[in-house]
Amino acid sequence: MDREDTDMKGQTDVRKQKQQYALPLEDRLAYSVLEASQLVGVSYTTLWRAIKRGDLRPIKGVGLLRISRKELERFTEDTRDIPSEGKGCD
Repeated sequence: MDREDTDMKGQTDVRKQKQQYALPLEDRLAYSVLEASQLVGVSYTTLWRAIKRGDLRPIKGVGLLRISRKELERFTEDTRDIPSEGKGCD
């Protein structure tokens, strides 16, 4: 929700508060890094590392990054194929 403040000149200053979306996370086409991390059950830092390595390709906008649902699905499918430490490695 936005909060409006009026300065001495009568101009309106809109400050962004936490945005509330009408769609649940599962129904959106793209997510912030934090939202994506919550959806797949990993930390925010883990997804940032994946982006830095090039394993996860975000959509770059003006001042923000979004991860498409399709890219997030591809990333989670690709990481399922990687064996965990100590499992399946001889």
